[in-house]
Amino acid sequence: MAERRRSFREQARRAVLPFSAGARWVWTESAVLTALALGLAYAVQPEQPFFVESEFPWLWFAPLLLALRYGMMPGIFSAFLLLAAWLLLNYWWLPQAGEFPKLYFFGGMLAVMVCGEYSDLWQTRLRRLNEANHFLDERMSRMTKLHHLLRLSHDRLEQDLLSRPATLRDTLVSLRELAVGDRRGQAMPAGEDMLVLLAQYCQLEGAALYVTADDGRSFSQVAKLGDPPAFDRTDPMVAQALEQRTLTHVQTMELSTATESRFLAVAPVLSSKGRLLGVLAVDQMPFFALNQDTLQLLAVMLGYYADSVSDVEEVRGIMDHDADCPLEFAEEMVRLWRLGRDHGVKSHVVSLSFPPHEDREDMVMLLKRMKRGLDVAWELRRGETVKYVNLMPLCGEVAVEGYLQRLEHLFKQHFGVSLEDACGRVHVAELGAKPLLAAMEDIVTHA
Repeated sequence: MAERRRSFREQARRAVLPFSAGARWVWTESAVLTALALGLAYAVQPEQPFFVESEFPWLWFAPLLLALRYGMMPGIFSAFLLLAAWLLLNYWWLPQAGEFPKLYFFGGMLAVMVCGEYSDLWQTRLRRLNEANHFLDERMSRMTKLHHLLRLSHDRLEQDLLSRPATLRDTLVSLRELAVGDRRGQAMPAGEDMLVLLAQYCQLEGAALYVTADDGRSFSQVAKLGDPPAFDRTDPMVAQALEQRTLTHVQTMELSTATESRFLAVAPVLSSKGRLLGVLAVDQMPFFALNQDTLQLLAVMLGYYADSVSDVEEVRGIMDHDADCPLEFAEEMVRLWRLGRDHGVKSHVVSLSFPPHEDREDMVMLLKRMKRGLDVAWELRRGETVKYVNLMPLCGEVAVEGYLQRLEHLFKQHFGVSLEDACGRVHVAELGAKPLLAAMEDIVTHA
């Protein structure tokens, strides 16, 4: 029933979409193509431009092509233009033309509706696939940043483990927890802590962190180090960094002939989704620190921070609901819930509850080994019960059923019991079907 309602909403959205201001050119093209088809038909056969008595109604190619390209509504619009043209020609211009061809227009309209339904169906499927691919691209971008941070953290750990026992990754995880913490009302939470961390690892001596307004044109300072100059959007380095949305510094080739800038480096605080949160402007740092490795580390740390705070309100709501929820689980749940709610891309949560049993820890370890590459797990302990919650991105009912069948086979093979006997309850929930906090409550309650 929920799938049927979602399908109806998709069709309704597709029907209303062409009327938006951004798609007016679709209607213009429909009218122009129909007019060109009428003109060509009149030039070929002026005595019978609609080919009513011909072996094939060639004029209907225009509505059929529009229906296949843009959907049902533009095709029907073109068909009604043909009907209006026929009425205009045969009752006003040529009143002796004859009786109205009912079957001609009825059959053409049915063909247009079939083509439009086919186009709407496949465009909906393609849109869902595009959203799923977009999610995978974002996930790959985040994984790339994490991998680079892990490599740099290990390199730094080998160099100065005695003088700096805390690794870069641990520090960034602490910073992410600060950003999600109770700092409501701040446009860029933990901004001062982020700037101190950048000064420590990138050797910044003078810099300022600016947050952008909703219009994307005005910026306000949230943290500073030293005495940085005033922020000027017309500065050549700032303008190029905002235009290209990438880190810009004094060694950039494009700035060799530009006006002299007051900054050494300017980096946008950009999330994996492409959302611009702010700008970091650096005006003082050691000469030997201005190298490719330091600048790359600076850009990666800013991107990691932007990903941490882009969904901070929703993530904070989940962690306020249950303080034991891991931060990674909360962030991934917010992203997948939005995909399910806005685009119908399915993701599921599988919850398994294990009562006290001598093999319970081994069963939980088996579940951890069975975790797929995209899955995010949460081991929740409530009293004597261990609850294993597995978040499965981009998985429909068939994938969840296959996952449970594999677990059933492994539990019988390793422990000699079925999954139902080992787990008191197995609960499966789809993300996006309920509000976010209601879905979280459902997971915790039925886990």
